[in-house]
Amino acid sequence: MNYPYAFMQFLFLGLADLIFDFLGLFVVAIAISFRKPGTSVQDGRPITNLPKWAYPWGNDFDGLLGDSQGWWAANTPFGLPPDSFLSMYVWAAIRNPANNTRMFSIFNAPIQGSQIEYKGDFFVGDHPGESGFQFVKLTHEGIWPRYGLYWVRQWTSKHASVIRLGFKISPDQIYTNELPKGSTFRINPWKRIAS
Repeated sequence: MNYPYAFMQFLFLGLADLIFDFLGLFVVAIAISFRKPGTSVQDGRPITNLPKWAYPWGNDFDGLLGDSQGWWAANTPFGLPPDSFLSMYVWAAIRNPANNTRMFSIFNAPIQGSQIEYKGDFFVGDHPGESGFQFVKLTHEGIWPRYGLYWVRQWTSKHASVIRLGFKISPDQIYTNELPKGSTFRINPWKRIAS
């Protein structure tokens, strides 16, 4: 584990997230008017997505209308339909900002064919009963190592402190066929973890 390198990687990814997310507030507002039909790279279902010129701010997995399980459809702002401008804007610019940046090799961690080592807990999550800490290193031929830090401290049955930095990699992904993972820079001292 190269801790100084991991720290520099977290700073770079955090700065890149900040820039892309800020620009997305404006790009998404304009690009929604030019949305196009597409196909999800995750499961092949039809989606509505931003045009190619706004590619980094699009979402090739879920598009503009929300997740395949229908969570977003049930939780849109003010109960608006998922295809309303506000719902699409909040989904693409605030809830999942710059989602397609994970499609660029510098901003993703390929899971298939990688080696994963970690310190801490094998499984950590931001749901009730999943508190813990893990520091994960992913190595893959032809790329620099990817690091991820995940710390969750549950305070009540519904709230926890959550820190997740770097790539969204975890030890349980080893030997799976999961798609490449993106990065995040999330620090939330009082996250709601249960509905």
